[in-house]
Parts: sequence; structure tokens; C-alpha cells
Amino acid sequence: IIKTDTLNLECDNIIDEYILINSLNDVEYFIKNRCNDSISKNKFCKNLINIYFNSNKESADQILVLIKELVKSKSIGKINLTKGLLLVNNNWKELSIDYNNSYNKMKILLVIFKNMGITKDIEKIMTKYKII
Repeated sequence: IIKTDTLNLECDNIIDEYILINSLNDVEYFIKNRCNDSISKNKFCKNLINIYFNSNKESADQILVLIKELVKSKSIGKINLTKGLLLVNNNWKELSIDYNNSYNKMKILLVIFKNMGITKDIEKIMTKYKII
């Protein structure tokens, strides 16, 4: 029996769609209607961060803008981004094989998190990348 996590597929699809057409409203609608608990919001953030690391520079920049907008609109909380980053970081060895320029992208992401006031529970990662 193959069990498919449809939420992961849907998250990937809405993020890919955002990269193509930049519709913040579609992403916010998806989160409001499909990610209505903390666990699903954490998964969304994990997928968002994973796609960020897999993307080229232009798409990665779009995702950073999306992250800021989603926090500003309170569609996702800072804790959801923290949990999403921790989920990615927990599988870093296997995931980072496919990432483009992972070290520099992590530093950029951590600086943005720090500027947004997202530091709780990711202190070890910030120290590792010398973001203090």
C-alpha cells in the first residue's frame, strides 16, 4: 500500500503556482482553508523552505518575499516557520544533497528570520552559520 501525503503535494503545487503568477491571495486562501491547524501550517512552512533551497536565485527571492508577506498578514506564525526550518534541518543530510548553494541560502534565510524576530528554538542553527 502506497500512502500519499496529499497535503505535501498541495503545498508544493500552491508554492509552485505562486512562483509562476505571484498570487499572494491564492496562497493565503490555501492556508486559511487547507492548513487550519499548527501541524499543517508547519508542514506548509517545511515545504516552503524546502522549495526555497531547491530553487534558483530568482524563485528563491520570490519565496523570501512570500515568507515576509505571510507573516505580515498573519497567515502563518513565526513559530510555524521555526518548526518548518527545524523539520528541514532534521533531515539536512539527505535533503541538502539536492539543494542549490545551500550554505549561502541558509545564511540568507537565517538573517531574514533574525530581522523578523524569529530566533527562538533555532539558536543552534544560527550559531552554526554565525548569525548572532
